Amino acid sequence: MGKLINNPKTVKAVSMSNNLLTYIRLECFDPLINLEYLNLAFNKISYIGGAFLYMEKLKTLILSYNNLPRLGTFDIPLMCHSSLEYLAIDHNLIMFIDLNVVDDLPFAKEIAIMGNPWYCNCLRNYRKALQERKIQEISGSDYVNTKRTVCFDDLTANNKCSISTSKFVSIVLEDDRGLPLDTNTTSCHLNEFY
Repeated sequence: MGKLINNPKTVKAVSMSNNLLTYIRLECFDPLINLEYLNLAFNKISYIGGAFLYMEKLKTLILSYNNLPRLGTFDIPLMCHSSLEYLAIDHNLIMFIDLNVVDDLPFAKEIAIMGNPWYCNCLRNYRKALQERKIQEISGSDYVNTKRTVCFDDLTANNKCSISTSKFVSIVLEDDRGLPLDTNTTSCHLNEFY
C-alpha cells in the first residue's frame, strides 16, 4: 500500500472497507508509520499475519464484518508500541480471544465484540477482563430480545476457554448471519469509532 502513496508519512486515516480482502500481510501497512485510523470492515479477511504489530500510532482499528476465526496477541499492535484505543471485531467468526490481548491494549477505551460465535466461557472471561480494565464494550441492540445467538455452551471436556471448531456452531452461525441486521446499529458501531 505504501508504494501507491506519494508521501506515506502524512497518511493518518485509511478506509479499505468493502474490498473483498481475504488477508492482510505484515508489510501491507509498513510505510504508513503515522496511521491513526484503519477501517477494514465488510471484507472477507480471515488472516491478519502480524500486519498491525508495529503500528505505534494506530488508535482506531475496525475489523467488523470479516471472517476472522480468532484474535491473538500478534494480530494487534504490540503492547510496548500500542496506542490502540478503539477496536471493532464484531461480526466475525471469533469464538476465542487470548486474554493477553486485553493486557496488550494499555490505552483501550472501547471494543465491539458482539456478533461472533463465542463460547460462553470465553465470553464471560473476556467480559470480566474488559470490566477489570474499565474498557467499555460496545454492543448492538440487535442482540437484545431477538433470536440472535450471543454465545454457545462449551462442549469440551475440561470446560476451558480454548480454540475449537464445531459443525453445530457453523450451522447455527449460518442461520444467525441470515437474520436481518439493524443497519442503524451497524452504522452506529462504525461511527462510534470515528
